[in-house]
Amino acid sequence: MFQRILVPLDGSSRAELILPHVEHLWKREASELLLVRSVSADGPANGGYDSAAALVHERNEAESYLHGVARRLAAGGARAFTRVPEGLPSGAILDAARREGATMIAMTTHGRTGLLRWLMGSVADQVVRASDVPVLLLRPFPLPAVESAISHGAPFRRILIATDGSLSSMAIVDPAMEFAALFGSEIIALHVWDSYVFDGAPLPGMEAGMPIPLEAPLPSEDEVTERMARRLGPSGLKVTRATRYGEAASEILDHSFEHKVDLIALATDHHRGLSRWMTGSVADRVLRSAGIPLLLVRPTEKPALV
Repeated sequence: MFQRILVPLDGSSRAELILPHVEHLWKREASELLLVRSVSADGPANGGYDSAAALVHERNEAESYLHGVARRLAAGGARAFTRVPEGLPSGAILDAARREGATMIAMTTHGRTGLLRWLMGSVADQVVRASDVPVLLLRPFPLPAVESAISHGAPFRRILIATDGSLSSMAIVDPAMEFAALFGSEIIALHVWDSYVFDGAPLPGMEAGMPIPLEAPLPSEDEVTERMARRLGPSGLKVTRATRYGEAASEILDHSFEHKVDLIALATDHHRGLSRWMTGSVADRVLRSAGIPLLLVRPTEKPALV
């Protein structure tokens, strides 16, 4: 998953905030980095606009910028290459990933200040929805301080893998396990039940009057986390099982804050976006509040999980 990491950049410092996280990866895996900045000839439909000249200027500027970033990374030992594809950002990023054989895309959700094309729901959202490879995504805007191992120089010490129990949501398990194995991370296997009825009979450990999950198991009896732990077992990594009851995004965030998680891993889409776990809902809300990177995977087929 880390052999060839594509990093979309747009010339802004915000977009470059993903680079320290990528550095942790290539230093362990000797990954190749592919730095990409798209260019486009879009401009006024009239008024003497010279699209050809503008495109040449934008390409020269992009190449100069990417070469500068590549030199900085190379000084630290990275193998960095550059590409300047033509087209709108999301399509250019996805095309470059497929054409260049990228095994991961790593990017921020926002780039140049004031430009909507890098907002979640635009470029990053489109990339996540259509990418054939895992996407490491970072929201670069300031948030309340997160007590994370990354801030203390110990990258990705604890990774939370969150699922809703469906086979499609389980597609995140293998990519997250590969990520965790690279860093010797502890894994928290989290299953969130978010279907509720009010029956007035609290489960052990829940307060009276709280909404009760319909047919939800006790944490020690949760078959979903048991399957996850069984799948993760051969990795030799420490796995902690957890079951929470409530609204998915809130429970994922609360658990990540309480346990000082450094990375949240989610499958973002079930069947053509018809899932409560699709990006734009759970993953989007988690990203907006987490303050730590997300590893997102779009399932392309039913995963085999025993």
